[in-house]
Amino acid sequence: SLESESIDEAMLENGITRLKQNNEIVLLHDFSDLRKPHSTEAKSLGKVRDLNQNIINGYSSFNTVAVNLADKQLTLLNSHIYSNRAEEYVTEEELKLQTRGCPPPADWLPADKTRYETVTNLIKTDSYTNKKKIIAEQLAIVSKEIKTATSITNITHILDREFDSSEIFNFIDTELHDNFI
Repeated sequence: SLESESIDEAMLENGITRLKQNNEIVLLHDFSDLRKPHSTEAKSLGKVRDLNQNIINGYSSFNTVAVNLADKQLTLLNSHIYSNRAEEYVTEEELKLQTRGCPPPADWLPADKTRYETVTNLIKTDSYTNKKKIIAEQLAIVSKEIKTATSITNITHILDREFDSSEIFNFIDTELHDNFI
């Protein structure tokens, strides 16, 4: 069976082979919803928005497209699919509650207390995921692979306002040593 990680690796490797003659590259990053309005039972089926902004079933993806400035070609490098309902997905609210050290309120339902304990363990073992971690992981993977497999030294990441965070900007600048817009 094909695993998501294997598909991501093959897509990135195949895409990078098309970029080898360049000195610089522009990477466009964005999230996208994979809408599954008629699905009711699928592994870790998450919640996304439809085109009318209604909440429906589906999955999310983080996508990276390379723009070859020399020949104006686009190449899909990455489409990392994930679910915001997977057990290991920790929301920003859950993360904030944990980092403040707040115990669960006494009136929480047993399922909420169980989730709190699950999140506690995921954070302690750093085995959780969320949007911020996905962004950092995917930017790092793509940047590293391009620099390893090509002579490209000038990478510019194009991000929309969903990525508007000093954490992300600092990460791109100081850890990846790339540019961003």
